[in-house]
Amino acid sequence: MTLLERMVKRRINAVRIIPLHGSAKDCVTVDHAISFVEKYEELAPSGPLVKYEVIIRYDNGDKIEGQFHDKAGTIEFLQCYESGNWTPASNAHEDDLE
Repeated sequence: MTLLERMVKRRINAVRIIPLHGSAKDCVTVDHAISFVEKYEELAPSGPLVKYEVIIRYDNGDKIEGQFHDKAGTIEFLQCYESGNWTPASNAHEDDLE
């Protein structure tokens, strides 16, 4: 299947952005992990932004994931898909197009 066919046959269903704050908690046991989650204060994020996770889901089941440490990188990645592109804008595959 050519790049053009792949681009036409799939459409973005959803774009999920997950801003992650705080620091990771390493637990030695499952019981310790459960205790941490039970006590974790969900409504008050602690610490600075660690990263953004981006998940783009397509109607054919494909999924693209990205992790970015700042707004600029996140926005730059998303802008590749902004104009309705179903695959990132790139000239690298021009030979695929007929």
